Amino acid sequence: MHNKTNLLKLKKSLKFFNILACIMLVQSLTACTTNDTTKTNKTSVNIDNDNKNLKILKEKSKFSSLIINHKCIACGRCNMTDPEHFVQYSRQSKAIVKSQDNLDSKKIIQAIRICPTQSIKLL
Repeated sequence: MHNKTNLLKLKKSLKFFNILACIMLVQSLTACTTNDTTKTNKTSVNIDNDNKNLKILKEKSKFSSLIINHKCIACGRCNMTDPEHFVQYSRQSKAIVKSQDNLDSKKIIQAIRICPTQSIKLL
């Protein structure tokens, strides 16, 4: 009798975790289809993830800082794309900014574009 109830509880909890995993997957996929426009001192970066178009208009100015906000889900995409600027110490830890040098790098723009939660910002 106990084995049957334990088995039923296990099935219910597995069903719950499967539903939760599906919700998280849908949420991360829909985060990739948002449009984001960031404007700073005489530089504008327009990112259209739906069309995968990236337009960068630059004048003689640099960004002052690179940040990762609280929305980071520790997916590791920024670290894989631009290890010069981002580091992630474990798969569970959120990414952190490693360097504030060379903020005009194309790899930073690439990392901003592929971030599923749009957590990376250039200010």
